[in-house]
Amino acid sequence: MAIKINIKRISLLGCIAVFCLCTAMRCKKADWMYEDIDRLEDAKVFVTLLPDKKIYNVGDTIFIEGKFLAKDFNMKDFSMISNGPWVSSFYFYSNDSKDVEYKYHKRFYNDTTLNNGQFSSDRLSYSFKKSYMLKLPGRYRIDYGVGRPWKAIDSQGNKIYSTLDIRILSGKKRPRGYSTDAIMYFTNNKKTYIEIEVQ
Repeated sequence: MAIKINIKRISLLGCIAVFCLCTAMRCKKADWMYEDIDRLEDAKVFVTLLPDKKIYNVGDTIFIEGKFLAKDFNMKDFSMISNGPWVSSFYFYSNDSKDVEYKYHKRFYNDTTLNNGQFSSDRLSYSFKKSYMLKLPGRYRIDYGVGRPWKAIDSQGNKIYSTLDIRILSGKKRPRGYSTDAIMYFTNNKKTYIEIEVQ
C-alpha cells in the first residue's frame, strides 16, 4: 500500500515538474517574441550603386552604399533598434532566365572584403558600404530581397524587390519588440532594384 502511495506521489510530482518546465519554456519564448507590424510605408531607404555606368566589365568592382536617418523612419534616434546587423548581401539574378522569378546564381559575383556598416555614435544614422567583384558577363538584376513575401506590393500596386527588415525593441518584456520593414530604393533609378550589364 505504501509503495502505491509513493508511486502516486512521484507521478504527481513528475507531472507538476513537467508542467512548470513547459510553462517556463513558454514564458521564455514569449519574452523573446517580436510582433509583426505593418510596413513603414513612409520610411524610404536609399542606396546607391557606384560607379554609375551603363556597362561594366568582368573583373570590375562595384560598391553599394547607403545612409539611413532616424528621422526618415519617424524615430527620434535608433536607440530602440535591435543591435543585429541591418544590411547583409544584395542578390544578383540573371536577367537571361525565362522564369518570372529570376534564378539566383551566386557564381556571377564575388563578395569582396569590404562590408562596413555601423550606427553613428549618436544613433541618429546608420551607414554602410559593400563591394562586389563581377565575374561573368551578362545582364543582371540586383536587389536586396523582400523579407516578407506577402507584402511584396506597394500602395500603388507595384511589385517591391527590396525591403530592409527592422526590429524595434519595445522597451518592455512582452512583447520584446516589433518586426517590420521599409522599402529600399536605388538612387540611380528610384526603383527597388537595379539592372546592370557586364561584358
